[in-house]
Amino acid sequence: MSTAGPVLEEKAVQEFKGSQRGEVLDPDHPEYEAAQTRPYLPRHIHEHVILAASVCFSGPLDEGEKVLQPLRALGSPVVDLIRPMPYTALQTQSDAFVQPGRPSYEKSVYLKGLSDDAIEVLVEQAAAMTSPLSHLHFVLMGGAIGRIADHETAVSHRQAAFDCYILPIWAKGQAADRHIEWARETWSAVQPFSTGGGYLNRHQSEGEDEVRAAYGAAKYERLVALKNKYDPTNFFRLNHNIKPTV
Repeated sequence: MSTAGPVLEEKAVQEFKGSQRGEVLDPDHPEYEAAQTRPYLPRHIHEHVILAASVCFSGPLDEGEKVLQPLRALGSPVVDLIRPMPYTALQTQSDAFVQPGRPSYEKSVYLKGLSDDAIEVLVEQAAAMTSPLSHLHFVLMGGAIGRIADHETAVSHRQAAFDCYILPIWAKGQAADRHIEWARETWSAVQPFSTGGGYLNRHQSEGEDEVRAAYGAAKYERLVALKNKYDPTNFFRLNHNIKPTV
């Protein structure tokens, strides 16, 4: 059993600015998401930009209540849905919004932090979403992720503060171009705040340069050496491909 769920704010920009310097954000627990609409929200804020702080505390329920209280007290939430729930319930909360067969696209960029300027850019881009089904997440990193040295695994940028995950989703039959363009524009807009890479598992790269940036130059060359040894014909290529050089 976990203490989990979202807290949703309609007018959260000024209240959220600066909070990343305090105790509200704990890298071992929450995930933050900005999105336009959720069907369980009050009707008067449908199609409005909201901030949803979606969290999970995996531990004693009474301790979870204490840890999450500063977040729940931030601003004036429209809805507070944090409650004890099985972890499986938490994992299925977004199933209704990411249904099989819906067209989508993904971009990811690691952020150094959430400065006031970065928050302004994220809010501007959230307001420019081209579909009410789309998501703009900023997932808190640190914690266990940051306690592993960067050279120990293929995953790089472990000291990033957030993963900005850009996910346009649109209805079947709609043209994809404007939704994909919004994702690319958002990705470009947050580059000044980036560590230089992104999380490839949720990123549709536009070429080799983005794959190189995700791993870093030195680690990329190590991966090329492994590719040369174990897959010199590039048989496994339907991925964020690292091309062999032999």
